[in-house]
Amino acid sequence: MLTYQSADRPKALELREFIILYFASPIQITTHENEVWVVHFVNDPFEFTGERKAEPVREMYTINLTMRAAARHERADSCGN
Repeated sequence: MLTYQSADRPKALELREFIILYFASPIQITTHENEVWVVHFVNDPFEFTGERKAEPVREMYTINLTMRAAARHERADSCGN
């Protein structure tokens, strides 16, 4: 499971739109260790949990994403290839 934490409202809305558009499609992810994975989203519905209200700081969200790996590829180079 991938947990995306501390997304502000604009980023949370952007992620929500991405999920709506690409939910049924395989997604390529490059990890911080340059491992390249092809995954599918498996949780539905997605939960966007509000952590803080907007005032006096920006509203923040925690988003839990569950993905199933479809394939693993060779490590990417520094350019993402």
